[in-house]
Amino acid sequence: MDTQTILATAGVVVAAAAAVIAWRQWQTNHNQFRFALFQRRIGVYDAVMELAAIIAKKGAVNMEELRDYARKTREASFIFDDKVQDYCDELYKKGVTLMVAHQVVETAPNAPSYEQMAKSQGDVLIWFSEQLDIAKSHFKPFLRIREGALVRLWQRRPRMARKKPKGKVEPIW
Repeated sequence: MDTQTILATAGVVVAAAAAVIAWRQWQTNHNQFRFALFQRRIGVYDAVMELAAIIAKKGAVNMEELRDYARKTREASFIFDDKVQDYCDELYKKGVTLMVAHQVVETAPNAPSYEQMAKSQGDVLIWFSEQLDIAKSHFKPFLRIREGALVRLWQRRPRMARKKPKGKVEPIW
């Protein structure tokens, strides 16, 4: 082979290698983005479940706990659809209703609105007790880790790394 052919072939090989490396870097960055988004989404879900757990445990909530919840869920509209943001807002409002009703029931048993507040407190506590499953249904489409994604990751591994070991192998996930 002459020098021109060798240089041309080498140029094509280098360009192909650079394209493969660029593609792999894009895939890595894309996966890192998806992981970061998942981390933010699971944080909002955890805040919802934490608020529900506090109310289930104490039967009440205070302003500090509601502020903490609002701080943890403030970015929901940016990482979820509007339904999830509306749901987070509804939980906050119901939490405020519960807090006010609980304060009236605990501190003012002779108040004219006592019976109404006691009923409101009971209704909101029942509503919150139903939210564990409902919250899961709101968040599940955004937090589901699809098995197909794991299969695609497996298929992207280099061929040498895909060799199956001898003997029976238990799945790790």
